[in-house]
Amino acid sequence: REKTSHPIPPLEVIYACTHFLAPVLVDAAQRVWEKLGTPPVPIWRLRPTLSNLVPGTPVAASASKDDVLFAKGETEGARARLEEEAAKKRAAKEAQAARAAAEQAAAARAAAARAA
Repeated sequence: REKTSHPIPPLEVIYACTHFLAPVLVDAAQRVWEKLGTPPVPIWRLRPTLSNLVPGTPVAASASKDDVLFAKGETEGARARLEEEAAKKRAAKEAQAARAAAEQAAAARAAAARAA
């Protein structure tokens, strides 16, 4: 008998994965379950076929920017700040290496002067 491939609906994947992420994303997990209109179940009761959601259950889809689960960070500003911090660290490292080299050179000159 030939098996037919049925795609797994993304909301089923989100529902199941949320159970495993709930210990670290407590508030977010609760919001996901509320939006899916389906309360959590014990992990051992999740169906391995990922058919845990009841078809026809209304989901809370929101187009509001204030109702986003995780807000997108400032990519351009954040990237510029990260590059600036990296440049400062490189400059500090180079300055420290130059100071260490100067100290070594001074110590070598002093040792040569004592030996002479």
